[in-house]
Amino acid sequence: MSKVLIILRHEFWGTVRRKIYILVTFGLPALGLILVLALQLLTGQSEEVISAAETRTVGYVDRTSLFSKYRKQDQTIFVQFATQEEAKSALLSGQVQEYYVIPSDYLATGTVARYSIKRGLDASTMRDGSLESFFISNLLEGKVPPDLVARVKAPSS
Repeated sequence: MSKVLIILRHEFWGTVRRKIYILVTFGLPALGLILVLALQLLTGQSEEVISAAETRTVGYVDRTSLFSKYRKQDQTIFVQFATQEEAKSALLSGQVQEYYVIPSDYLATGTVARYSIKRGLDASTMRDGSLESFFISNLLEGKVPPDLVARVKAPSS
């Protein structure tokens, strides 16, 4: 073995066996992971694991009268309520996991209000695309061919 390889091997093992090297290499990532998990646990934003077979029920109050069809999107069922009070009552009783209020000026503003008992900003229906699919299906229904609606929902597939 050449002298360079002997020196290289000696330096490598000398560095790897140092306590500070082991601490920095394994300890800091472990500490970071523990801090992230603790922060999620304390703020209540740990992500729910939803099985593929589980369906979610989501309510909505439609003040535009544009969203009355295509209530089943992927694993989400959309239930329409006449008033926000009815939707709130259904949310508090556990009939729906969350509900949306679509205001009468939705087409001009694009604003939708979301209500949920859970803390945090994460909306499972937004994450899986079912809310977007619900809006696209209802807004484009009768205005464009069905194959174009499917392409708008999944432009790259």
